[in-house]
Amino acid sequence: MLKKCNYNTNCGGCQLLDMPYEEQLRCKSNLVKDCFDKYNISNINIPKTIGMFFPYKYRNKAHLAIKSIKGRVIIGFFEENSKRIVDIKDCILHDKWLANVISIVREWIGRYKIKTYEVLTKQGMLRYIICRVVDNNLQITIVATSTNFAGREWLYAQLAKEFNSVSMYININKRTDDLVFDSNGFKFVKGEKYLSSSMLGVKYEYTPNSFLQVNLDICKSMYTKALELLDLSIEDSVLDLYSGIGITSILFAKKCKCVTSIEYNSEATSNAVINKKLNNVDNLQILTGPCGKVLREINITDYNKLFLDPARMGAEQETIDAILQSNIDKIVYMSCDPDTLARDIARLATKYRIEYIQPFDMFPHTKHVETIVSLKKL
Repeated sequence: MLKKCNYNTNCGGCQLLDMPYEEQLRCKSNLVKDCFDKYNISNINIPKTIGMFFPYKYRNKAHLAIKSIKGRVIIGFFEENSKRIVDIKDCILHDKWLANVISIVREWIGRYKIKTYEVLTKQGMLRYIICRVVDNNLQITIVATSTNFAGREWLYAQLAKEFNSVSMYININKRTDDLVFDSNGFKFVKGEKYLSSSMLGVKYEYTPNSFLQVNLDICKSMYTKALELLDLSIEDSVLDLYSGIGITSILFAKKCKCVTSIEYNSEATSNAVINKKLNNVDNLQILTGPCGKVLREINITDYNKLFLDPARMGAEQETIDAILQSNIDKIVYMSCDPDTLARDIARLATKYRIEYIQPFDMFPHTKHVETIVSLKKL
């Protein structure tokens, strides 16, 4: 199954777009196997990556870079390993909502003569537009060096014509590095404060600086598998590490005695507290801080099951050490990076063995793959 993209030769975001989809799935399984071989984890069969029936239009988030060249507005994605922006009208990994946003933003910039930020001179105002859409509800963040710009009411009104609801934020970012957001710079502007939806019976609300998977269909499949692998009962006490806005924590809490979630991002844990109330869950404790540090401060021996879904860098050694010193009997590890996943599994191998492993195609047509692993104490 192949679909034509007008920008692929320059954009580079879909590194595997010209490869037949079934071959992509096999290649991703081989990538996982190569990473496990690298860390001398042998005698393990990596099954074919679970893919999508229609591997397009799956992304619910877009990070749009913006600049002006000789009066012409460029809106799009960075070329791979470059700061050059590919000017786009749409993207085959996003549904039509992205084309609508780009068209409206382009008209807004021209109509109100919005000055775009120039990296070399460090002059100008508008840097990025970050948007996420769930159930045709839009959350949009204007990343700029100032709030002193015109036309936000017009911009909001035009977007409101295309979406069921609009949540608008500004992020004031005067940094000179490559970070898109200044974490202290968020200002709510208009509309719904939260992006709201539900997943697997869990209601959630979300603000722009919190993490949500970009492919909700595959995410649901992976969370369902995680729940199955944990095999929870009312006697179980669960640790949920790198827990984000609390969707998995609430999912587990409905099935077990108690859950403690740990997340470094304070904005995400604030969302998790709201989501806990939304779902009437009273057996969930939400803690904020680095996982390794917080694990030293709680009685980890009280827990017998563990779920972790870290960022691409994987789990810190301090976290792995705490797990090895615990009474955790069952671990389910969800990872977006097969190399750091294999590294961490190798660290845990002195006390745990792999029971199950399965790659999932969270990011079709890209080089990335998500994997879920179940470990049992020896």
